[in-house]
Amino acid sequence: MNVQPATKQDLDVLVRMARDWNDAGKLDQAGLEFDPDTVRSLFRLSILQGYCLVAVDAAQQLVGVISAIRYPWLGNARQLVLNEIIWWVDPHARGYRAGSQLREALETLAFRDPLVHGLVISVMSASRPSVAAAMAENGYAPMQTQFYKETIHAGIQ
Repeated sequence: MNVQPATKQDLDVLVRMARDWNDAGKLDQAGLEFDPDTVRSLFRLSILQGYCLVAVDAAQQLVGVISAIRYPWLGNARQLVLNEIIWWVDPHARGYRAGSQLREALETLAFRDPLVHGLVISVMSASRPSVAAAMAENGYAPMQTQFYKETIHAGIQ
């Protein structure tokens, strides 16, 4: 497996992966609609910032992605944080360290960026427990637990 920076030519595959990620997390059922145009825009920003990486298999097919966006930390605008927005490996490509390689490559970019104070990676509740355990083993500390409640009410949009 090879990890490399994503390019704008990868956008169609990245949007497909984001759809698969969305479906796996059952986010539509939670009321979070998938909008390919929004996804494409976020990937473009991440590519522009240099924080969108893809895993490529031996057949030169994209089989995974990790993408993050750099922005000022809420409590101190002088400290920038790199926040992962998607971390996905196609199911057929799992078990070959693609996910770990993507995370490690993003960490390397974060460590090399003198403006980045920290890296935030979210683990979906639908992920295997081993993913959270691996995060702890790699030096990540739990920061918060997120909960979601739909607030769009009939007639109010």
